[in-house]
Amino acid sequence: MGNNSMHRASGLTIIELMVVIGIIAALAVIAVPTIIQTLPGRNLNSSATDLVSSFRRVRSLAIKNNSPVTIGPFDPTDAPQTYKVAGAFPPKKLDSGINFGYPGRSTRWKFKNTAGADAGDSVIFNAIGLAVDSSANQVTGYVYLQNSKGEGYRIGVQGLGANIIKDKCGVGCLKNDGTPGTLHCESDPTDADPKADCQ
Repeated sequence: MGNNSMHRASGLTIIELMVVIGIIAALAVIAVPTIIQTLPGRNLNSSATDLVSSFRRVRSLAIKNNSPVTIGPFDPTDAPQTYKVAGAFPPKKLDSGINFGYPGRSTRWKFKNTAGADAGDSVIFNAIGLAVDSSANQVTGYVYLQNSKGEGYRIGVQGLGANIIKDKCGVGCLKNDGTPGTLHCESDPTDADPKADCQ
């Protein structure tokens, strides 16, 4: 006696395959805009973190080699999203969609010496790790970064110990009187006191 029953082939039917494709498409519709929306913020944070690391590397290199090392913009005309470390590393490019500057700021790299005079757009770390200008006066100041959504960071050196800082613009901070405020990177900073930009 033969077996006349039909055996069902294993696998997916067209209907099952279409249901799976529909679920994947629905998830993509939900996920892709979220990923696209968060990308500028992620790139901004990544570029700011890289720049802070470069400042720290420059300071360490100056101390290690017992000689000054400079960090500053590479070429604002030909490479506006690039910065350089003199004689040590190849120029470094900011992440996609990130630029130097901040809305309302006329300068991208802003440093002043202890006398309050403009110290140019580069920072020199001397053999003991202090941030100085070309005349060996100690400097303090910031580099500004922004993304396409208008978010920003300021990265800088401040204080006698040449502390390297990274502040997110537009977020909470404490005013001079200790009350909560918002960090306004578009205001003209008093470089010696970052709380002055907290309004």
